[in-house]
Amino acid sequence: MSGAFCFAVLPRELSEEERDRILDEARHTADPLHLMHLFAISAHTAVACTRAAHPEHFATDPTRA
Repeated sequence: MSGAFCFAVLPRELSEEERDRILDEARHTADPLHLMHLFAISAHTAVACTRAAHPEHFATDPTRA
């Protein structure tokens, strides 16, 4: 999964710089809860960004396991 998927779930009103910042933070922390608090984004969006930044942590889709 690429950063483009993360961009697809982020609100469109965010600037490209804001989107880059969220994805960069996801690469550094791998913590969706941290992203939710820092950027005021939904759980779905935070997990999508974390998944895009760290696909190795999501070997299987927990909703399909």
